[in-house]
Amino acid sequence: MTIIKTGNVNAPMQIQQNVNGSQQTQQINYSKENITELFSLLKKDIEQLNKDLSDEFKTEMDYAIKLLNKGKDIKSPLLNIGSLIKSIGISVFSNIITSPIFEIMKPWLGL
Repeated sequence: MTIIKTGNVNAPMQIQQNVNGSQQTQQINYSKENITELFSLLKKDIEQLNKDLSDEFKTEMDYAIKLLNKGKDIKSPLLNIGSLIKSIGISVFSNIITSPIFEIMKPWLGL
């Protein structure tokens, strides 16, 4: 087993070793307040999108909130939201990228 220790890093960071058969996990901690804030910013941005895309975002956000309220992991819907953001293009999301919470949320969204 290899243990990697780092000092204070004030940015999202991921370290990957190139070893056959290695397993890596990344623990992502989020709060209901952060998710709620992210979704409120995202809702402002998706109003500009066509109805089909907007509905896809709303479905994923509603599902994430439902899971969060049940105390379950919301990694999958967050990554789906991140994939939607990437496919549309990050520049469309002006409210979210101008918010300080975006830097915190980027790893959760897989961006």
